[in-house]
Amino acid sequence: MRNLVVPLALLSFFFATTTSAQRVTTAAELRTAFEAATAGAEIVLADGTYDVTGNLRTRAGGTDASPITVRPENRGGALIRLDSDGGFVEGFVVDHAHWHFVGLRMEGVCSDDSRCEHAFHVVGGGDFVVIRGVEAFNFNAQIKGNGNLDDGRYPDDALIERNHFYNTAPRMTSNPVTPIDVVGGRRWILRGNYIHDFEKGQGNTISYALFLKGTHRDGVIERNLIVCAQEYSGGVRVGASFGGGGTGPDPVCEGGDCSIEAIRGVMRNNVIAHCSDVGIYVNECRDCVVAHNTLYDTAGIDYRFGVTSVRSIGNLSGARVRDRDGAMSTRTDDLVVTDAQLDAMFRDPSAVDFALVDGAMIVNQASAISSVSDDFCGNLREDGNHDIGAVEFDGDGPCDTTMPSTTPPVVTDAGPGDAGTDAGTDAGTDAGTDSGTDAGTDASVDSGGMDAVDGSAIDTGAPPDTSDMIGPLADEGCSCSAPGSRAPDPLGVPLGLFLVGTVAAVRFRR
Repeated sequence: MRNLVVPLALLSFFFATTTSAQRVTTAAELRTAFEAATAGAEIVLADGTYDVTGNLRTRAGGTDASPITVRPENRGGALIRLDSDGGFVEGFVVDHAHWHFVGLRMEGVCSDDSRCEHAFHVVGGGDFVVIRGVEAFNFNAQIKGNGNLDDGRYPDDALIERNHFYNTAPRMTSNPVTPIDVVGGRRWILRGNYIHDFEKGQGNTISYALFLKGTHRDGVIERNLIVCAQEYSGGVRVGASFGGGGTGPDPVCEGGDCSIEAIRGVMRNNVIAHCSDVGIYVNECRDCVVAHNTLYDTAGIDYRFGVTSVRSIGNLSGARVRDRDGAMSTRTDDLVVTDAQLDAMFRDPSAVDFALVDGAMIVNQASAISSVSDDFCGNLREDGNHDIGAVEFDGDGPCDTTMPSTTPPVVTDAGPGDAGTDAGTDAGTDAGTDSGTDAGTDASVDSGGMDAVDGSAIDTGAPPDTSDMIGPLADEGCSCSAPGSRAPDPLGVPLGLFLVGTVAAVRFRR
């Protein structure tokens, strides 16, 4: 085992408090303000520790022009610690539209890992939710999104951006462990997140960094940094997925049909490393695009099952790219090499440092495509042919792959940011290596969140998935200005934000 120290640029910032903001200083004040919030409210957490027992549930929604915002007064100054009241912890349960959560720190502190399920649960009515610049650790699924069985609503247009999700130790549970776990919904954008160390310590030990599934439509997974095993190894860890381990029974999927896990999904410009199973797993995803991702020290990319149709374009992988069980992929400009060859191309891939050393095999070696206009760092691909992989080496400036592509953002956020072409896929059954361990079946299938709000399971005929606890309030959030629209990237409007650069050390262990 070797320890590598990699500089990770972080930004701490000060949030200016507006005259309309409500400042809270205790957990009780936070709960009161949260449950009373209406359109335009701004809840500002003073520095300190907020020990919250049980969940916080929205009672009203914001609007496009007047969202409801929850944020710290000073970045890093407020820590929300969530504990069980005897039921399952779901943190902020968002069943109304236009809620924005920015710059929070959240920790699960349950004595039983199976109880600390989520930091955020976005359900049926939670359209246009924004979760940005959040650090959340020690949960089974930091973000859970799914629908409401009572009325069939699913949250659309969520923006999950520039967050830091991890667990400090293996989760001692057989419940699903996936930091971003989304079942159903439309147009979710998962962008620029830094996800690492998410081991499932019991049951089948299969975990994912993130997935969209349950007939998710038009989702985008882009510019994320996923390091499956950074501080510790163990379990079967999969990187990014459309479809995850599959979803069932049919009523839990949007439209009542789980035969297709994702439709028109786009996965692009992600950097994925140190996964014991595949880095990308696409399960039952129709009309999807997987383009310009870079994978190191993984089992490669799997496209799986007969309904899967994927355009696989310009990916750079240190292991195989393959179709399984009837899947059909059209591959253009994918480059499969060995990890040793990647070591020669870049400065230190083991530390996810993909600064270019020898670009003969990748620079300008892929045809330009309209569905990928930029790279991992947001630099435009505008010099003719594209470079293979997640980074475009065209002289626009250095691209630091050792951290997410953009910095923790502004509290006065302007909406979801540019999404480029939308995606929307969810894969299903397993990620699978040839070792016999098939990493995509979480307790057979994911029941999609059929648990009641109080944690009592509804019998779905499938193994219960306690990470999907939804009941009468199961709606999820979104972060676009209007369905299908894309607002300007909030990084262009840094109001009330003072940036102070700091450097942290990240240790990679193998």
